[in-house]
Amino acid sequence: MHRLTDTERIALVAENTDNMVVITDTNRKIVWVNQAYTIMTGYTLEDVAGQAAGFLQFNKTDQNTVDEIREKLDKHLPVEKELLNRAKDGREYWVKLNISPVYREDRFVGFISVERDITEEKTC
Repeated sequence: MHRLTDTERIALVAENTDNMVVITDTNRKIVWVNQAYTIMTGYTLEDVAGQAAGFLQFNKTDQNTVDEIREKLDKHLPVEKELLNRAKDGREYWVKLNISPVYREDRFVGFISVERDITEEKTC
C-alpha cells in the first residue's frame, strides 16, 4: 500500500475542495488554480497562468477593499476580506478571500489564496 506524502495529501485537498485555491508567485502572478476555481470563474489554468491575481476585479469591486488587500500583501501579511469579482461569462459573484504568504526555508515564495463563494449569503 502506497502511503501518501504530505505534499500528496495537500494536493488532494486542493484538488478536491469546493473552495477555490489560487497560488501566485512573489509578483502576485498566478501559477496554479484548482478545478473549483475553473468551475466558478470559467477560467482554466492555461487561461490565467501569468495573469495578475486581481484580474477578476472590475468597476463594481470596492476599491477601498482592493487597496487594503494590496497594502497587507505588500507587507507579506495574511488577508481575510470579502470581494466582488466577475467570472468569464460576466456573472458577478462574491468571495471570502483568505490569502496567506508562503515561505520556503525562510524565503518568501508567493501567496496562496483560498476563496469561498459567498454570493448566496451576500444576496439574501
